[in-house]
Amino acid sequence: MKSREEMEAEVRRWRESGLKKKDYCQQQGITESTFSYWITRINQSSQKGFVPIKP
Repeated sequence: MKSREEMEAEVRRWRESGLKKKDYCQQQGITESTFSYWITRINQSSQKGFVPIKP
């Protein structure tokens, strides 16, 4: 399994490439499901802290 830094770097390269996720994954030899998991993990961990709730 790739480290968090490797996942973030790969997702960053994809975003900068301008390619569709499917096309990028095919070029890099990554399954779309694995790549989607990486994106989800990165997005979840960037949402830290409390969310204010208004009554």
